[in-house]
Amino acid sequence: MRDLRMNAFCIRICLVAAFLVSASAVIWFTDADLIIARSIYPSGYMFEGIFRWPGWRVNPWAFLYNFAYIPGAILSGSALLILLGSLFVRFLKIYRRSALFLVLLLAIEPGLIVNILFKEHYGRARFVELVGFGGKYQYTNMWEPGESSNNSSFPSGHAAISFYMMAPWFLMRRRKPSQAISWLVGGIGFGLLVGLAILRPT
Repeated sequence: MRDLRMNAFCIRICLVAAFLVSASAVIWFTDADLIIARSIYPSGYMFEGIFRWPGWRVNPWAFLYNFAYIPGAILSGSALLILLGSLFVRFLKIYRRSALFLVLLLAIEPGLIVNILFKEHYGRARFVELVGFGGKYQYTNMWEPGESSNNSSFPSGHAAISFYMMAPWFLMRRRKPSQAISWLVGGIGFGLLVGLAILRPT
């Protein structure tokens, strides 16, 4: 039974990885992010003159961009408090491993991998830094190093902290599957919305 669960888990991971690779390939070959940014700039609305979908500096996207980190900060901050509290309060000890997982996941994924290893060294310019948007750098595709300074646009710290909201799924998927699915769907949905918000050329 344990082997079957492990195999099913591995299959799910492979399916997710295949989807992400496929989506990345579509963006790579179509320059979709650049196309969307051009559709927003400079009016502040996507597809101006067609159906005027709000974009650059317009709510809800501006709100999502500015406050994307708050849900992740609340989740990880609560986990940190529980982790520290478990050292002194007995009933919190049963939540110690879960809290440690949430804290470490935030520190490793959005923290170490995204913001320190990639963003500080990849050099992919933000849209506002590109020629055509008032900047001086040439467009480079994702996974393609650029010439910009540190704190580059790829990968997105906003998206990383937003997708972090699916983290409770890993902890609840067996004991509370319905709640786990809610976290998974909500985290993915929130991450996608923030991903749209950060396509604005700012």
